[in-house]
Amino acid sequence: MVAAVAAALLVVLIILVQSSNAKRDAALARKQHSYDVIILAEQVEASLARAEASLGRFVIDGDRRTGTLYYDEWRHAGTLIDDLASLVSDDPAQTKRPSEASARASDASTCSARMMTS
Repeated sequence: MVAAVAAALLVVLIILVQSSNAKRDAALARKQHSYDVIILAEQVEASLARAEASLGRFVIDGDRRTGTLYYDEWRHAGTLIDDLASLVSDDPAQTKRPSEASARASDASTCSARMMTS
């Protein structure tokens, strides 16, 4: 009788440990995902800041190469935003933000391309 109870408790303990391990692994995966989103969002922010700085220089000096830097940074930001959109695609609450940013990046890229040709 005591052996049966001990065996049952051992089985319950094993099940609890397996469940705990699965929950820990899921939490670590969510943590890594959050970290990846944060890093990519910071990269988008940095790329946009470089683009805006290039735009300021272009407005001041009018050099076509500076305008090209602006255009390239906007295109790079658009690529990063697309990567961010695919990274958060599993969360409907966050899916809208990268889509809006991607549309803005596309508009800015088109505008800067027109600016370079005129």
